[in-house]
Amino acid sequence: LVHYKGVGVLIDPRRDGQLYLDHLAEINVRLKAVVLTHLHADFVAGHADLSAATGAPVFIGKHCHARSPHCPVLEGDRLGL
Repeated sequence: LVHYKGVGVLIDPRRDGQLYLDHLAEINVRLKAVVLTHLHADFVAGHADLSAATGAPVFIGKHCHARSPHCPVLEGDRLGL
């Protein structure tokens, strides 16, 4: 979790999203985006649940061909947060 002035971005979240939601509430931070640096064969990410709970969009590399709802990004893209 990276945050500044009450707005946060979560990078490569683990599956247990409630842990993040509790922490965000505790520190009074609104989740603005969830970023997956790659699709994870080694564990199940909690991006979909976090997005559903907060309304934060999920950003995944376009070439990953993700099937879940997301905003595709390319190398060099900038996210206005």
